[in-house]
Amino acid sequence: MCKTVEDYARKREKIGREEGRSEERMNAIRKMLQSGLSRELILSMDYSETGLEAAEKELLTQI
Repeated sequence: MCKTVEDYARKREKIGREEGRSEERMNAIRKMLQSGLSRELILSMDYSETGLEAAEKELLTQI
């Protein structure tokens, strides 16, 4: 039982770190878009098309 709980805790910690990194990347994309950087430049910095589209959509809904 203890091993199962430890494994679960490790898995949740890993998921939490991944979610944190994902949110940091989204914040970076949002800031770049708000600063006027082009899509091509953002994509050239190894940000995904999916992340870029999500950030664009989010910014459009805030207007």
